[in-house]
Amino acid sequence: MITEKGNTIDRQEIAQLTSTLRQIAKKEYLLKKSVELIKAHVNAYKAIHRKDIPELDKRLNQTHDKKQRKTIGEEVSYQKHMLQTLDFMEKYESKINDFTQSFNNLLSVAMQRLRSHYPNDALSYLENANTSLQSMKHIYNKQRDYEKYLLMLNKKTIKNLKKEKGR
Repeated sequence: MITEKGNTIDRQEIAQLTSTLRQIAKKEYLLKKSVELIKAHVNAYKAIHRKDIPELDKRLNQTHDKKQRKTIGEEVSYQKHMLQTLDFMEKYESKINDFTQSFNNLLSVAMQRLRSHYPNDALSYLENANTSLQSMKHIYNKQRDYEKYLLMLNKKTIKNLKKEKGR
């Protein structure tokens, strides 16, 4: 609408756009909810898996069976890789907070520019907000991929533990 009408946009259209932008801003809780979910996952995994590595190292040093050593060695490797992945996800958490804050600021300024009858200025802020939103989407997609990877590692861990106990 802004691109089509530019500065000739009327008050009713400005009110409609501003209302839509407010609705978008109100949905910030969805973003914050997923950040809390990331935190919960990271904290839970770290609490469990940081403790596992010393125990696995101890078992690795105590066993003399080659197959068992191989299985435990793989498990140690998986656990360390999992912790690296979790550290990486933790870094993304702060980026999501930054993007969320930036997104909200851009929407706020865009609404101010609309109300001040500078719709073309508002458009550039909305385009920047969209870019910020796309960055967040990329992070969430990456997070989803990492979570799938972590689940796969957990399944592999369980499989290895069963294999080790079976000996």
